[in-house]
Amino acid sequence: MKEFNLNKIKVDGTPASAASIAAPGSSETALMLPFEGSNNDTTTTDRSSTGHSITFNGDAKISTTQEKFGSSSLYLDGNGDYLSLAAHADFNFGTGDFTWECWVRFDSVTISGEYLFAAATGSSGFFIFRWDGGGGGSGNWSYGYSAGGNNWADTLSADTWYHVAVVRSSGDIKVYRDGVEKGSAWTHTTSLYPSAGMFIGKSHYATFYGVAGYLDDFRMTKGVARYTSNFTPSTSSDYTAAVVGSSTKHIVVDSDGTGAEEGDLKEVNNRITKAWINFNGSGTVAIRDSYNVSSITDDGTGKYDVNFSTAMSDINYSAVVDGKYAESGDGAANTYGSLRRIATATSYVGVRGVGGTAASNFNDLTTCTVIVFGN
Repeated sequence: MKEFNLNKIKVDGTPASAASIAAPGSSETALMLPFEGSNNDTTTTDRSSTGHSITFNGDAKISTTQEKFGSSSLYLDGNGDYLSLAAHADFNFGTGDFTWECWVRFDSVTISGEYLFAAATGSSGFFIFRWDGGGGGSGNWSYGYSAGGNNWADTLSADTWYHVAVVRSSGDIKVYRDGVEKGSAWTHTTSLYPSAGMFIGKSHYATFYGVAGYLDDFRMTKGVARYTSNFTPSTSSDYTAAVVGSSTKHIVVDSDGTGAEEGDLKEVNNRITKAWINFNGSGTVAIRDSYNVSSITDDGTGKYDVNFSTAMSDINYSAVVDGKYAESGDGAANTYGSLRRIATATSYVGVRGVGGTAASNFNDLTTCTVIVFGN
């Protein structure tokens, strides 16, 4: 079965500019790290369409001790732990819009500085970090680049999950914590490209400034300002919500990916083929091609059970069936064939072939097709 191109899927239902927000696998999503894995894993998978290689450094690891979504997150101890990525055109943000976001849970909020993300451009770069300006968690979020930056005051607590988003929209930088804009926008139209690579959890300077704590659902979006005003952060993973579905998100699909159909995922699922098969039912049954079909049971002349690999949720599905009695003689008056649905179960659908010179003849058919829709 041909895999559907995720570049043709867009997600609707998020708070800002919903029509332009792209799914995790789309070309706009430059990086998507859900940090799912087994405890102490030192690899992770980028779920963007490019699938960038991620290098774990120091003692950086996947941990099942804490998670915002799923069953794990990334843990960094602030002492030599970080992730690194090579330079790539996906991260050439230029002067356009972008969104960098993640969930973070700091072990402490009194550390002088912790870089969530930094990009190196030779001896300089651009970055977002948290620093403790006044002690006791009364500090700032700082965004900067080689020629300047800006600070946004905030108050944080240790051992608490926060959603942090840095957004550039039409040249204005905004920082959101838990969906609430901190301070005012800062104008920054400089072209940004990390020609010397990127880091998650440390600075691009000689001084490390590492994060001590957990990160989850790290996402970078190129060319899209996902948030332009206060919003409510998603209550499920941005990756799984967009792919698996939630009550607040819609999938929008049409032939060229610009969007024509929309609805919640259950509604869309009801329109998707759940199983199909093309097989030769004459003599020894032979499957030509199929999807979600494990096998064919030959129950006698012209009688077949199509067994599903993954069972239907109930028996109220629809099966479209068709058949041909002979490969030769197409169009001749004395040769025809049809396939009838005769049995229904969640694990299989039963069909019966009719063909020959009379409608009452039960016969093996040379071409049989079954397509199943439902839950």
